[in-house]
Amino acid sequence: MALVLSLSVSLSAAETRHKDSSKPLKFAKRTREPKTPIYNPRKGSHNPSSKTQKLNSEVSPHRAVSAVRLMRIELGGAFADLLNEKGKGSGDNEMGYVERTLGFRTRELDDRDLRLVTDIVGGTIRWRRFLDYLICSICHAESTFRRMEPLLLQILRIGFYEIVKLDMPRYAVVDENVRLAKVALRPGAGNMVNGILRKLVLLKENNSLPLPKVEGDDRAQARALAILYSHPVWMVRRWTKYVGQEEAIRLMTWNNSDPSFSLRANSAKGVSRADLVMQLNLLKVPHELSLHLDDFVRIKTGLQVVITAGLLKDGLCSVQDESAGMVVSVVDPQPGERIIDCCAAPGGKTLYMASQLSGQGMVSAIDLNEGRLRIVKETAKLHQVDSVITTIHADLRTFAEKNPVKGDKVLLDAPCSGLGVLSKRADLRWNRNLEDIEQLKNLQDELFDAASVLVKPGGVLIYSTCSIDPEENEERVAAFLLRHPEFSIDPVDRYVPPDFVTERGFYLSDPHAMNAHHRATRRALSRALSRALARPFSTSSHKPSGAAFPLKHVTKSNFEPALAELRQHLRAADFVAIDLEMSGVTSAPWRESLEFDRSDVRYLKVKDSAEKFAVLQFGVCPFRWDPSTHSFVAHPHNFYVFPRHELPVDAPSYEFLCQTTSIDFLARYQFDFNACIYEGISYLSRRQEHEALRHLNGAYEDTLSDTWCNLKEVRDIRLDRMADILFTERIKNRFSEWRDGLLRDRNGGFQLQWNSNDSKQQFQTIFFKMRPAISLTGFTSHQFKLIQWVINKHFEDLTYVRVTGENLCSQQLVVYTESKDDIDMLMKEVKDEHRRGAEMKIQSAIGFRHVIDLLSSEQKLIVGHNCFLDIAHVYSKFLGPLPLTAEEFVSSINKYFPHIIDTKLLLNANYVLQHWMNKSSTSLSSAFARLCSQIAFGSESKGLAFLQPVQVEVQVNDMRTSNWNSGAKHEAGYDAFMTGCIFAQACSHLGIDFKLHSPSKNLAHNEKLCKQINHLYLSWTNGDIIDLSTGKIEEPLGAKNPKKQYSKILFENIVLIWGFPSKLKAQEIRQCISKAFGPTSVTSVYHLDESAVFVQFSKAGFVSDFLVLKEALERSDGPISVLHPLAKLLEGGNTRAASYEIYKEICSSPISEVLFANQAEAVGIKWKTQAIEPKLAVESQENESFREEDAISNVPKSAENSEHNVEKDILSGHFEIIDSSSTAEANQVSANNL
Repeated sequence: MALVLSLSVSLSAAETRHKDSSKPLKFAKRTREPKTPIYNPRKGSHNPSSKTQKLNSEVSPHRAVSAVRLMRIELGGAFADLLNEKGKGSGDNEMGYVERTLGFRTRELDDRDLRLVTDIVGGTIRWRRFLDYLICSICHAESTFRRMEPLLLQILRIGFYEIVKLDMPRYAVVDENVRLAKVALRPGAGNMVNGILRKLVLLKENNSLPLPKVEGDDRAQARALAILYSHPVWMVRRWTKYVGQEEAIRLMTWNNSDPSFSLRANSAKGVSRADLVMQLNLLKVPHELSLHLDDFVRIKTGLQVVITAGLLKDGLCSVQDESAGMVVSVVDPQPGERIIDCCAAPGGKTLYMASQLSGQGMVSAIDLNEGRLRIVKETAKLHQVDSVITTIHADLRTFAEKNPVKGDKVLLDAPCSGLGVLSKRADLRWNRNLEDIEQLKNLQDELFDAASVLVKPGGVLIYSTCSIDPEENEERVAAFLLRHPEFSIDPVDRYVPPDFVTERGFYLSDPHAMNAHHRATRRALSRALSRALARPFSTSSHKPSGAAFPLKHVTKSNFEPALAELRQHLRAADFVAIDLEMSGVTSAPWRESLEFDRSDVRYLKVKDSAEKFAVLQFGVCPFRWDPSTHSFVAHPHNFYVFPRHELPVDAPSYEFLCQTTSIDFLARYQFDFNACIYEGISYLSRRQEHEALRHLNGAYEDTLSDTWCNLKEVRDIRLDRMADILFTERIKNRFSEWRDGLLRDRNGGFQLQWNSNDSKQQFQTIFFKMRPAISLTGFTSHQFKLIQWVINKHFEDLTYVRVTGENLCSQQLVVYTESKDDIDMLMKEVKDEHRRGAEMKIQSAIGFRHVIDLLSSEQKLIVGHNCFLDIAHVYSKFLGPLPLTAEEFVSSINKYFPHIIDTKLLLNANYVLQHWMNKSSTSLSSAFARLCSQIAFGSESKGLAFLQPVQVEVQVNDMRTSNWNSGAKHEAGYDAFMTGCIFAQACSHLGIDFKLHSPSKNLAHNEKLCKQINHLYLSWTNGDIIDLSTGKIEEPLGAKNPKKQYSKILFENIVLIWGFPSKLKAQEIRQCISKAFGPTSVTSVYHLDESAVFVQFSKAGFVSDFLVLKEALERSDGPISVLHPLAKLLEGGNTRAASYEIYKEICSSPISEVLFANQAEAVGIKWKTQAIEPKLAVESQENESFREEDAISNVPKSAENSEHNVEKDILSGHFEIIDSSSTAEANQVSANNL
């Protein structure tokens, strides 16, 4: 908006502002001074200027205001601005305009009315040519159209727009506009409106609107398109000439769309974007964050709410288009610089540039309009940047000649036609003509020359417009360079995303194509020029070393076009690399993948991680071999993902954990959490989709069954209370009156009046499924039952219906039906609509899962780096709940993704690459730097001279490059790119010649990759490999094994101990147990965390011996239990112990506790010692004695005869304390005697 206003002022300053010369139709030429005055009071009406008119509650207030506002814009020269916070326009009360024009007042406008006025006025102006064509066609006489009173024409335009473009309830629109015409003009005018609008409704229903055909020569086609898309013919012909008819249609479609706005947080006043977002959340204004500007927030609706709340008035933010912000990015203000803003008023970019100076430097704002400069000064004080802004009231052309002021940077936001902002300025298209372009070109050249004088040697001149016309942009720059050879083009790709940089290095924001990809509202074309010798000439095909890595960022705002683009890339791809960024990895220290974890436990820990943490980014990078360049072309996509409920169902909200180390890691790499949370793409898994369909279908079936009153319940109602009798009698009379009124007036215009002590009780006549109906609100459930009783008892042609509206809100209706067949048809329509609505909502909520479905359906080779956890997340988030076992998981995942390869495993499986990678870790970044240095650093690989480097180019949108500076990136899209590059280089070393590779052949079937396909590291800690084809756990491939701290682990020899005194360390625990069982009885002690340890015995039998001895000691109260070596371990009475299977049981629980001891208690492990297998514990209660006998019989031989004697031996004193200095043999005998 700031950019648009600046252009308007500049035009005025240069005396180039033109009066309205719009001629919507040749057959409907209207003069600027109509014979009929704007105010044409009805016969007998009073002069509104002398006496306040009576309030008219029959007329829809927003339609009355819209009609008056449209007349003021077309006939009075007003601007199509939004209403301000008090519902005013141009300084006078809106109701005052209505009263003076129509001769009566309506009720004050509420927020809904304000929104409707904005929508109707803007839309009617945009579609004026199209609407006039329809009106004239239905009138069948051009003379009738010409003679129409201005107010009558505006009422018809409003009605046509509401019916044809807004698709509002047609007969309600007819009724409201007929009433407005009758009250504001005369009954005859109402009859005319009624006839014309009803004819339109009939044509619309029959899909037979009288539309022109696009045929004939270029002129004829342009005239037809000008009507169909409501633009001046000269614009259509001009755009068709420059961009072709298809692009011209796309551009006109964009111009006719509803505009969106951007708010800039006032950082100079200490307001951050987060602060602004918080305010918008409090105001419940829907918004999304700008993808490219840190201070900007986008809003599609709710600007009126922002204004009313005073956010602009208090200087917390400004309404400023992102395209204007991008221009400031090109200027790149730095503290201490002198910047000159030519044609500055009303100062949006001036204020933004000043906020970037940190109080050091100066922005000189030059403009011819003194009044608007005064606004700049006042706003600068409000925004607290007045210390770095000076205003200069002058004509730039004369100022530059007489003043020695020079600037480091000079911005010329030149006056222009504004053809790039027609969406925001609805009336501008009718206020421009071809002659304007010619006059503006001369003015732009003069201002361009003047601005160049103000640039210091070595400085920069930035030229921008909000026009898309080449004659105002490229041609002006070319002409300037011919006149000023001392200047050269300085590419802007260092300051704006590459998507917006043209081949010549200019910033171009296409108002419709860019929006389709980025959902922003950019309207400017900026050009950066530098003094001779300041910088060498360069183009975008030769990027400077500082060029950022091109990455396609995808959020919910540009998801649909990005998905369509990704679909094409995937179909052509040879393989696809993926990577995920999560909110965490482990929910507790003991949940880490530990060396003492068995493979089934490792899977359970992966399962826990995938279920508890969220996916925040999902990187997808298709790689396609390009035989023409002998290189791979990569298309990196960086999807922001965020779980949120998109369906209005009664379900708990999504919950996930955040691990502080993971969040801190992402923050260090500038992860955009705001973009993730506010713009992240939501999703439904396949299971959730199935459940949602079942739930919603069930809900709608219940709703359908509830549309009829419960006859038995209603028939059982007894009218015992006098209040009920009176209420039912009033209801019966009112409905009889309404029904009879309908029969008398088939137009459906009869309104039911309801007098009640409860102001909340309302009857509203509406049309439901093209049938007259009454909407009931404000009644109690008992009163609704009474109404049902009245309808069923007294009215055969009225039907009580309860339907579910938006957000599953119940709506009570009484519908007029003509027959039983009509009732059946009504119910079928309701049911079908509910089902369609449910399916559409679910399809919309699927969101990011469409990407997963696409990856699955294409059956391409999926490449990841140490990616088993990534695949588990994919399954958990987008397919369904993870199976309980790894075998079940493998069986299921293979159906969706039959070909997966792990680059980490691939590197370690090859002896030559493994030998080289021994010098550094096989982490993703290290492997990329070692194997792909020519890609990572833009130079030939020095270390891996024996490897032929694989060339990779990156293509995002239409820009393809092979040179960039990745910096310290860590985003899923970039990590996926690195993964794919590593795989391509590894394949080259394995002998895969991509020059001979056929695109039709799946790379997954290459025999040189067969041994690595579907082999993933289950855990890198111990090198376990899981085969996704068979589910088997295999030994590590290749010669390299991860270093292990402990010897071979025998899980049957392990006992789990927790709850012991926290002061005990592993060595002390080992000494305690070794004194009781011998110095060689314990091979290792491993801490899970401070509250639990694994103890591995040298023999499996010691596990049972230890558990039996521990239980006996805890039951004993004698002195031996105090003197026993295990007493120190059992001190406090909270020590628990169990076999390894209990550990697996605890790991399988979804409960999350930080300490293992707390986790075990939370899971329900209350006993102190558990020696039996957990599978026995789930048997029936009546077999408990059998379980105990079976547990004893399964004790290893070393303890076979111990359990029944141990407690007796301890209590009788027959117990020997083994000294650690005894021989191993003696210790072993003593232990066996326990």
